[in-house]
Amino acid sequence: MHLQFHFSMRKALFFATILLVVSSCAVRAPKGILSTQEMEDFLIDYHKAKAVGNTIPKQTASDREKYLDFVFQKHGITEAQFDSSVSWYSQHIETYSEIYQRVNTRIQDEKDALNKLISLRTHKQLPTTVGDSIDLWYLQRTVMMSGLVTENRLAFSIRSDRAFEEKDSLYYKAFFRPLTTDSVAAFMNLQLNYAKGTESKTLRADSLGWYSIKLQNDTLGSIKYIKGFIYLDARGTYYPQLLVDSIQLIRLHQSEEQASYIADSLATIKKEQAAKAKKKIDLNKMKKGSSAVKKLPAQRLSPEQLRNKEVYKEKVPTKEPRRKSLKLTK
Repeated sequence: MHLQFHFSMRKALFFATILLVVSSCAVRAPKGILSTQEMEDFLIDYHKAKAVGNTIPKQTASDREKYLDFVFQKHGITEAQFDSSVSWYSQHIETYSEIYQRVNTRIQDEKDALNKLISLRTHKQLPTTVGDSIDLWYLQRTVMMSGLVTENRLAFSIRSDRAFEEKDSLYYKAFFRPLTTDSVAAFMNLQLNYAKGTESKTLRADSLGWYSIKLQNDTLGSIKYIKGFIYLDARGTYYPQLLVDSIQLIRLHQSEEQASYIADSLATIKKEQAAKAKKKIDLNKMKKGSSAVKKLPAQRLSPEQLRNKEVYKEKVPTKEPRRKSLKLTK
């Protein structure tokens, strides 16, 4: 037991020594140099200020410098301190690269969040993202609906772009929650406009639960634009009657393997349906043929044939009735 305790202590000391060595090898900024977190926070605001100064028209050099001066004042550092930090991190390029990767990620996240707010405000769609499974919904995901004209409909329209592909399928989904004990009459519609035609479907949603529509067509070409709506038929009522939540519009790319599998399955189904239809037609023809067969008229016999028929006609013997015996009484 004593030996086992010493062995575990040595093992713990060994790992602690390794951790100390690794931590001592990590790059640490010296005094007077911004830390990695301080550098990251400053660079985000610094690049935002430069972007604003270069974007706004009719800006002089002094005007653009004012944006940068505000950033230095916000973070409480001087230009000399920033220049020294840039010089030091340039000599430790791996650390500097990691800082800029985090800066780019944070700026992109803030840009996406801002674009979504603008889209909600202006009711305009965002450019769709490239990927196999992408949520295209750009409006609010939760909506309260009543009988008011301004609150009884949620409509959308999306134009296709380069991220769309032929044979894409669209999956429109939402959770309906009636807010009254009375039944509601809500309708959910999805319409795909293709190069060669239109595909549309409407569902009635009158109770609590998920409702979804999936549309896809292989023969009408590429999708031009997508339209749809959620409509509450509650005329004459002015209080909230329906809450629609978790609205999604998923675009699904179809791989070549999936496309060939679906095409083969559809071809097999069509062949089976054609065979069943042919069999049904053949059966109907047979029934009609059997009913169309006419009975041959009875042949008229000559007098000689009639006499012969009477001669050979079998006579059925008749039984004589039994005679009752009478008993004589004395």
